[in-house]
Amino acid sequence: MRAPATICFLLGTVASLVALPRPAAGAADRGTGAPVVTAGMPSDFADLNQSRNLVADIYFGGRRIGQFEIEADPARVHILHPDQVAAAIPDVADPAAMIRALSGDLDPHARLVCFDTAAACERPTPEPAAIVFDQQHFRIDLYLNPKLLLARPVSADRFLEPDGRNISLVDTIGAAIAGGSGQQAVYNFRNRAVLAAGNGRLISEMSVSSGRGLDVDTLAGQLDRPDLRYVGGLFYTPGADLVGRRRILGVGIGSQFDTRADRLQLTGSPLIVFLGQRSRVDLYSEGKLMSSHSFEAGNQTLDTSNLPDGSYPIDIRIEEASGATRTEHRFFTKSAAIAPIGRIIFFANAGLLALDRQDRWVSVAHTPLLSAGVAGRLGTHLAWDGVVMATDHKVLSEVGLTYLSPIVQTRVALLGSSSGDVGEGVQIGSTTGGALSYNLDFRHVHSGDGAALIPFDDYINSLSSPFDIAAARVQASSPSFTQIVGNLSYHLAGAQIGMTGYYRHDQGHAASYAVGPVVRWPILHHDRLQMTFDGSYAETNQGHSVAFGLQLQIFGGRSTLSARAGAQTGIGGGNRAIGDIEEVAATIQRDNVMGGELAGAAVVQHSADGTVLQASADQRGPMGYASASLVQRFAGSGNATQYAMTLQTSIAAGLGGGHDVLRVGTHDQNDSIITVGIRGSARDTRFQVMVDDAARGEIGPGEHLTLAVTPYRRYRVRILPVGGDLVAFDAQTRSVDVYPGTVAGLDWKADTVLAMFGHLIRGDGSPVADADITTDGAVAATDHRGYFQLQASGDAEITARGADGQACRAKLGAVRSTNGYTALGDVKCIS
Repeated sequence: MRAPATICFLLGTVASLVALPRPAAGAADRGTGAPVVTAGMPSDFADLNQSRNLVADIYFGGRRIGQFEIEADPARVHILHPDQVAAAIPDVADPAAMIRALSGDLDPHARLVCFDTAAACERPTPEPAAIVFDQQHFRIDLYLNPKLLLARPVSADRFLEPDGRNISLVDTIGAAIAGGSGQQAVYNFRNRAVLAAGNGRLISEMSVSSGRGLDVDTLAGQLDRPDLRYVGGLFYTPGADLVGRRRILGVGIGSQFDTRADRLQLTGSPLIVFLGQRSRVDLYSEGKLMSSHSFEAGNQTLDTSNLPDGSYPIDIRIEEASGATRTEHRFFTKSAAIAPIGRIIFFANAGLLALDRQDRWVSVAHTPLLSAGVAGRLGTHLAWDGVVMATDHKVLSEVGLTYLSPIVQTRVALLGSSSGDVGEGVQIGSTTGGALSYNLDFRHVHSGDGAALIPFDDYINSLSSPFDIAAARVQASSPSFTQIVGNLSYHLAGAQIGMTGYYRHDQGHAASYAVGPVVRWPILHHDRLQMTFDGSYAETNQGHSVAFGLQLQIFGGRSTLSARAGAQTGIGGGNRAIGDIEEVAATIQRDNVMGGELAGAAVVQHSADGTVLQASADQRGPMGYASASLVQRFAGSGNATQYAMTLQTSIAAGLGGGHDVLRVGTHDQNDSIITVGIRGSARDTRFQVMVDDAARGEIGPGEHLTLAVTPYRRYRVRILPVGGDLVAFDAQTRSVDVYPGTVAGLDWKADTVLAMFGHLIRGDGSPVADADITTDGAVAATDHRGYFQLQASGDAEITARGADGQACRAKLGAVRSTNGYTALGDVKCIS
């Protein structure tokens, strides 16, 4: 395609040389004696200085996007089909604007032609597009204004894809029991089940407890659609911060980004960089490298999913393929609690308030409740939100403003209602992560009519269990109150000095408060030995409290032994004099106990009140979690014993999708399950299961590993053999998306293979020469004498096809050799 243009170029060069006129007679005798040379374009080649139609390679970002026809002369370049060029450019924001930018006469910028591709060459300024035309190589480098290009997303997929299984169930079961001397045992059995099909699910949370019987906390259906979630049934609706959530029997709709493949990106400020060519981009936070990736030219969105929450400056270091480098400084904020930048989120739920009563599992009041909210962002630093809660007697609203900066995050909220209710809230927290940290939470609420701002859903008529007592305390609090909670901490050379405080005043009740300093100072640290001084003082509404002491710790590989001696005062019944207290404690951790981890602790404490012995243990393994504790108190007036036990496990079941799954027990508990199974002949090989490049367990053929994982995530799963055996298996990473209730089954086949050497012959003894060999999971070839090497199972069936097209099938019968290679000898074709 380039031949005519190349010939014209060569002819023009030759013509310019041969057309040099000879010097005139006597010219050598004039002046300095140097010949006078003049040059001109011969008339036969004058058209070479005019416009020519050529075919040129067009490059964008250092990558060739195609060959296109142009019209060019020394002063201009005209692209004949700008629409074709625009179509070849990736991530065009506005095709029409791109075509306009490439139309008309373009400056060739011949002076900017760069012959050293490894150098940082000067580039034209694209307003909106510019080119550099290398006439010698018929190459055009295209430069575009970033406004003409879309920002390329981190993930190619916008939404997660639900598992294709027809129906699945994840059921988490827990039990707790506690009691002691002279006390009635109390218990609580709880269950959370998520029954899912695609992007819809039914969620059930219920419990059976002593004194309360059956309680159904949640029984609701959810359906996910792009950026929206629908819900209906018995569920909690979000409310104003100064009021709290309420439970309703109703329906709702709201924004959701959980099903977005880039949802972890949305919680942070978008980081977009424009790259003129392929570049490596390194992302630094506080001088630490957080990620490093290579990108093509264009507007690229950087992956911020592994950046921590907070507000802080970051550095983006860009190294282009040409060697040019630059650093861009940005301010970054990340918070899952506020709306993503550039998006408005909302929720709206309506229904009847739901009540809990002792004699029925659920009861619905006659009080309607509408709860709706909206939130957004004003740039990087400011976020706003508003909530409305309305009943048939009252309309209540709250507005809030959040400010994020590199050193502090602040939220201010104002509350008002049609009944004269008012409230204010202020939260201030540090975001630097440095030596100084602080948090303050101030809330003031005044009820205009003395009643709860929005009625509570719980109705308590029995105080027979600790659960009821806790709920009763919440309801007993006045709807008008002032509360301040805060802490201040400073770390210096390993020591920690701080101040904590709490203040609560309910209308009609005396104020309760506690405030004072705390200090922790490691005064000795040598190898595995550490001695620490700790102390605290608190001034409370019941008196003051002082505690201080020295703690000596000896650290082992999986155990700790500590001894503490100190003194403290007690609070209650008047301030008591300071008294001594001694304590000895030991902890131990062990792996591979019943397939999991076991942790145990024992404590002996002596004070003026008596002696206390405490022992505890917890085990986390493939069947779930279990813990138990026992406390024995020896006092002057008598002895007392207390005990507590907790159990938790999960059941995962899946139907359809080609195979059924039923698993009992997981190492952790969550709403989504990934099961990994291995089958095959590699019985003596163990495999490490890697999830997002983190080891999550070890299994072998014939075994399964059940993993509880966080829902609404995309996980990358692969297996790695442990040991040096030759094993044939799929080493590729598999991707799986999980929703709540998903039970995703992943199966691998792993077969032991042998390294074999043999001679492939036909029935008449002639070699099968220069043939391609195929078998399950392996390929090989014979040489001109029929010899081959192959890694496959010892009983593999092979197929060979020679250059003459004739096929040869053979059955191997090899056994493992002690020297690494198995000699097969002559292998005869059986067909």
